[in-house]
Amino acid sequence: MQLKDWLKEFQLQNKPLVGPFFYDTPLALRFEIGPAEEAETLPKKVYLDRAYARAVELMEQAASEYDYLVLSLLHEEERDINTYLWHFTSKYNFDKCPEPERIEVEDWTGDVLVFERYLFPVTGQDLKALLREIIRADHGGFHYLSASVHFLSSQDKIIYHCYDDRGVDIAILDNDKRHQLFTDYRDLLLDYDMEEMDRRV
Repeated sequence: MQLKDWLKEFQLQNKPLVGPFFYDTPLALRFEIGPAEEAETLPKKVYLDRAYARAVELMEQAASEYDYLVLSLLHEEERDINTYLWHFTSKYNFDKCPEPERIEVEDWTGDVLVFERYLFPVTGQDLKALLREIIRADHGGFHYLSASVHFLSSQDKIIYHCYDDRGVDIAILDNDKRHQLFTDYRDLLLDYDMEEMDRRV
């Protein structure tokens, strides 16, 4: 897969696919899988299990299969990217680490953040196990997974991104399918962005 060419259809407005992307494309929906009220009132395990169940259901409803995965790792002095890559490839059974693509992103303060982005073919890896670890990333899990993994379906033309235990962004090329997901899971759509999503469908 040529990632840059494939992403052109998603109207990302010249923004690189790094982290949450709801505001970068008109083809995306944003879902709340871990409401703040639940995070504050439920035992942590119950809260995380509920967030995970919602994330899995959305992942399965959005696409029949995911054949690629994008991992984006931020360059910072205290972050050892090689250690993260070793952990990621060994724990989630990726035999080979692809060559990275260097991505530069300007944040809201004007600072330039540098990422290494890796495109992994999915060949039977347990994406649900990975998804569970993304949900746990900010709760004693592997923090480098927070907002760093995108699942891609080249068949269904879907980008699925669970950024952490709070939410999921899904970009859907097909208008009918986007409207169907919007309708079927309206109760999970993030209220804050509902007006924008109403316009999109």
